[in-house]
Amino acid sequence: MKRFRLLTVLFIGIILLSGCSKNKKEITAEEFYNKSTELGYSFIDVSSLYGLANKAYQTNKDADIKILFIYGKTETDMFNMFIDEAKNVYSKAGIQDEYPTVEAGKTTTQAPKKYVNKGNGWETVEVQTSDRYYYLAYVGKTYFEVEGNISDKDNIKKLIDTIKY
Repeated sequence: MKRFRLLTVLFIGIILLSGCSKNKKEITAEEFYNKSTELGYSFIDVSSLYGLANKAYQTNKDADIKILFIYGKTETDMFNMFIDEAKNVYSKAGIQDEYPTVEAGKTTTQAPKKYVNKGNGWETVEVQTSDRYYYLAYVGKTYFEVEGNISDKDNIKKLIDTIKY
């Protein structure tokens, strides 16, 4: 009986710990802006370019590391943008596997599993080629994408870790 209780407690503990790692909290536009500018990135407010955005920032087009952050009006808009941009990244990287799709109100991600990480209300795609590094994420009403040279991967990962949701 003791063994059964111990196994039950361990099983419940594992489930609870696993569930916690699958939840992420969206970051506000202000938090994103403050944390990333502290790392030395500068942004242009491009909110007017995105009708689905409450607030949007992007780096200058000439920047070595291209960043776009959108705090959207709805989670659905951000997820759909994530799907569209994931397709673009797969195309740029020459990935010929299945792509994410949205079908009549039902969303299905059919991306290659090795590039996708997802949980409850969030999803990321991370792809690297011999010369480029791409990272896309949506969490709730936020969408984030970054692209840079593979030589900038460490700086990009530092940014991703700094603004972790």
